[in-house]
Amino acid sequence: MTISDFVANAAKLDLGAFEKLYQELSLLRAKRKGQKILSAKEASLIEKINQQFPKDKWERLQYLDWKLENGPLSSEEEAESLALATEFENYYVERTKSLAALATIRQVSIDVLAAQFNLIGPAPNA
Repeated sequence: MTISDFVANAAKLDLGAFEKLYQELSLLRAKRKGQKILSAKEASLIEKINQQFPKDKWERLQYLDWKLENGPLSSEEEAESLALATEFENYYVERTKSLAALATIRQVSIDVLAAQFNLIGPAPNA
């Protein structure tokens, strides 16, 4: 079979089968080049680690923190600030758990893993 025959046959595949073929060829290419293939678990953890806290919520939380430093918040603002802070804390805990799990899989410290991912601190979208 020539490359032209292979491409012609690939063009006849439905989208799902074509995507599967593309994935398999990409994996084969990476293996031949000696690249490390991520397991599904590693890929899932990396996706969670790279997920950002919503920028609008982060900016609103920062504004409410600034406002609190400069005077009192209304009761609505206090409730909003608490809800946003709790949401951010939960996001950060889950991200840290994912970092720890990936560090365990790769048998490195979280600090080493954070350096590999160029993670500087908790601030999203920094």
